[in-house]
Amino acid sequence: MKIALTIKEVQEFGALLQMAGTAEKPSHPFAGEHVICRCFAAGVHAGILVSQVGDVVHLQDSRRLWTWKVKGTGVALSGVAQTGLAVGSKLDVMNPEIILTGVIEIIPTAQEAMDSINNFERSSNDKQQH
Repeated sequence: MKIALTIKEVQEFGALLQMAGTAEKPSHPFAGEHVICRCFAAGVHAGILVSQVGDVVHLQDSRRLWTWKVKGTGVALSGVAQTGLAVGSKLDVMNPEIILTGVIEIIPTAQEAMDSINNFERSSNDKQQH
């Protein structure tokens, strides 16, 4: 059997193997906290940071922020991390666990923002369209 991998795939696999040994040791100052992660190609996710090795992040109880609008002031994810989501945002369902690659930004969330993300529900119009 022949297996062909790109250099990036080998690096990601290596990071996942390293991550497997870090289950008991927090590998990031925000480990155990609710964070927002921006990925290069996988979008924006919010959840509890379990660990980070390189650009690979393990989140628990996460949601993908498909589109987001900042509640109150702010125009960027930093604003979402502090004040939460406004009407018009779209989030996917809660995931018990996810491994993200290509993470380029990790922002800790304020309690108000975490509650806004975790308790966010799509409007009845969105539910009917999807």
